[in-house]
Amino acid sequence: MKHLNVKMVSVLSLNLTTLLVVFVFSNILLSSMLFIAHVSVSPLQPILATILTVFFGVALTRKRGWTQVAITLVSTLFLIVASIYITSITSDETIDTHGYHQTAVGAMRYGWNPVYENIGAFNDSGKSPIRLENTKYEKWGDHYPKAHWIFAANIYSVTNSVETGRSMALLIILALFFLTLHYAMTRFGLGLSAILAFLVALNPISVMQMFSYYNDGMSGNLLLIIILLLTMRLDRTYVLFGRVQYSLIVMSLIIFANLKFTGPVYAGFYCVAYLTYVLANKRYRSKYTKPLLLSGATAVLFAVFVVGLSVYPKNVIEKGSPFYPLMGGSAEIDIITPNEPYVFHNMNIVNKFFVSNFSETDNISEDTERNPKLKIPFTFSMQELTYLSTVDPRMAGYGVWFGGILAISISWLLYLVARLFYKRQWEYLYIIAIPLIPTAVIILILQESWWARYLPQLFLIPAIAVVSMLLLKRKYLANMLLFAMLFNTILTLNMQIAGQKEGLAYRKSEEKIVDALLENGKHMPKLYLGDYGGLAYRYYERYGNVTILPKKLEGQDSDSFLKLAKGIIVYR
Repeated sequence: MKHLNVKMVSVLSLNLTTLLVVFVFSNILLSSMLFIAHVSVSPLQPILATILTVFFGVALTRKRGWTQVAITLVSTLFLIVASIYITSITSDETIDTHGYHQTAVGAMRYGWNPVYENIGAFNDSGKSPIRLENTKYEKWGDHYPKAHWIFAANIYSVTNSVETGRSMALLIILALFFLTLHYAMTRFGLGLSAILAFLVALNPISVMQMFSYYNDGMSGNLLLIIILLLTMRLDRTYVLFGRVQYSLIVMSLIIFANLKFTGPVYAGFYCVAYLTYVLANKRYRSKYTKPLLLSGATAVLFAVFVVGLSVYPKNVIEKGSPFYPLMGGSAEIDIITPNEPYVFHNMNIVNKFFVSNFSETDNISEDTERNPKLKIPFTFSMQELTYLSTVDPRMAGYGVWFGGILAISISWLLYLVARLFYKRQWEYLYIIAIPLIPTAVIILILQESWWARYLPQLFLIPAIAVVSMLLLKRKYLANMLLFAMLFNTILTLNMQIAGQKEGLAYRKSEEKIVDALLENGKHMPKLYLGDYGGLAYRYYERYGNVTILPKKLEGQDSDSFLKLAKGIIVYR
């Protein structure tokens, strides 16, 4: 009976991963295809995506009986609804979210079709109930990858809350958790597997951005899903690999490539590493080359010419570079130099990486009047904790203990590689090396590898280290590293929750004074939002009608307006 229960949990975990990814992917793919057919976002797309998810769930589980079908579908729908609900009662006050993420999501929800129309033209067309006055968001909205925005707009069309679009981050966290749980249970018991799944899914960048429109954590989680699936394909003890797993690879690659410009680049590094090993291995070459190449080709086709049609081909046609405005084209934008510490300007990549990961957690940029402070590993100060409630701390952005965790993990992996090489255990050596080599190469060539949010997959190093310790029965080392990783994650999660509570309390107090200014609905607000245009949708949801002002009004009575945080002014 115990073995049966463990097997049921393993099967259910894989099914939940599959259906959560199917739900996210279906929303994105359906809307992308309808964009091409000149059909804008509406509640139809999420409804159809839900039907497809249910259909897929029935197909996956019906051979196991209708009880299993019911458990799988109810669990999936519960997780989807719970994710949407959690984001509806949390808040995201970051500048990027209000500066361009929510402006794009709101525009799509109200009819913007990014395949045929630029967001500025749509804003001026009068089709949307909100007309934004600041044009800074246009470059990002027109040219950045849009998978997250498409999903968010779909959910927004149903819930009428722009905040609920952030539910995609939670759904991808859940998908990674259940996939890790499923795979870990082929080696370990349920309890240890659950701990490993918790650590992987709630890795540092994932935790810091779980309530945000920022894409770095979600992007890293999708990359971990892809790496896990490719590792499962090469694992001879994993005998369940089939069409479902190949489908997951394709869907994850398509979404991953359309979250951030780093997506196609990172996918290329890791997929080429795995494919090279397959081609070099006689045992795998004849069996796996064709399905892997077919999966990759399918992913590229849909990622570029369907989901990414309004990004990569359009950027090439209009600006001469698929990665415009960050690389190539008529106007490259440097978003890194102003965001890095001044002392980093004359450092090489390796020095920046070392200083960042072995310093106190901090948010230091070019104009901050302080420098990074190196610290003793496994120590922290109360000041450091305040930065764990943000989404993108520059220094030690993986958490206050991660420097020590990284040092132990690298030391162990160097020993392990030498041991496997000495004993000529080539297969185990290659399985460990395949994901680590691309990670090391990216660290050494990526100018931004010092900034945690741009290298979320760095978590692979301690993850591989702790799993290998467990497999080799080095219990003392494994338990020590597990404790440090759990402490680092739980501390970061606690500070994120504390930050949410503080932010929501301030938001509610702000809403009360705005309500008082507007005499509880007697007046409609006129808003000067500056660079925070996305906030217009929050005000629209609350008050039903808003006017966005291009500049501050002069000569107003002091009791007719309110100055809020971030330079926002509300007039009645």
